[in-house]
Amino acid sequence: MLDLTLFSAYLGAVITLIITPGPVVALVLKNTLKGQDSKTKSTQALKTICGTNLGSLLLIAVSIVVILGVAKVSESLLGIMSIVGCGFILYLGSSSLLGFFKQRKCGDSAQPCHIEPFHIECCHIERSEISHKSHQDSKPKGSQSEVPLENAVSGSEQARKANSLKSTKKTTQILHTPFLQGLLLSLSNPKDILFFIAFFPQFLGITHSIYLSITVLTLSWIALDFSLLLLISYISQKIQLKRFETLIAPLSDIVLIMVGIFGIVYGFLSLMP
Repeated sequence: MLDLTLFSAYLGAVITLIITPGPVVALVLKNTLKGQDSKTKSTQALKTICGTNLGSLLLIAVSIVVILGVAKVSESLLGIMSIVGCGFILYLGSSSLLGFFKQRKCGDSAQPCHIEPFHIECCHIERSEISHKSHQDSKPKGSQSEVPLENAVSGSEQARKANSLKSTKKTTQILHTPFLQGLLLSLSNPKDILFFIAFFPQFLGITHSIYLSITVLTLSWIALDFSLLLLISYISQKIQLKRFETLIAPLSDIVLIMVGIFGIVYGFLSLMP
C-alpha cells in the first residue's frame, strides 16, 4: 500500500529541486537555443536531458548501494572527484563563453571568420603554401632543383600538423556533444551521492518494502527529471527565447563558470583538516 501523503511530499520536493535554476537547467536552455530550427532544438535538448538523466541514475544507484549497506563511501574521495568535476564545469562554461565572444567578434567584422581551430590552421597552412609557391617562383632557374626536396619536407610538416589538428578537433567535438555534456555535468558533482543518501531514507516509508520504496522513488525521480527538463526546453522554444539568445547563452555560461569556481573552492576547503 502506497502512502500517498508521504509520496506527495516527495514529489513536491523533487519538483522544487529540479526546476530550481542551476547548471543543468542552464545547459539545457543553452543547448536548446543552439538549434537552427525546431527539430534541431528538440534533438539538442533531448540528447542533453538523456545525458543528465543517465548521470542522475548512476549517482542514485551508488547511493542505493550505500543505503543498503553493501558499500561505504569515502568523503575524501568524493571531495577530490568533486573538484575534478567542477573543473569540467568551469571548462565547459569558459570555453563556450569564449566561443560566444569569438562569434560576436566575427559577426561585427566584414570578413567571414571561422572560429574552429582546425579551420583557422588550415587557412594558415594554405597561406603558407601560397607564400612558399610565390617564393619558389621568384627564385632563379638554377635553384629549381631544390624545389622537390623543399616541397616534400613542407608537405610532410603540413600533413603532420593537419593530422594533429584533426585529432584535436575530433576530441573537442566529442566533449561538446549534448549527450556527453549532460552526462558529465550530472556526474561532475559526486557529492550528490551524499544528498541522495540523506534524502531517500526520509521517504522509504512510502511502502512496506524497502526495495519497492527505492524502486518507486528512483523511477519517480527519473520520470520527473526527464519530463520537467523537457517541458522547460519546450516552453523556451514556444516563447521564442531565440531572440534573447545573445543574453541567455552568456548568462548560462556565467552560471556554469560560477558553479565551477565555487565548487572547486568549496572542494579544497572541505579537504582541509
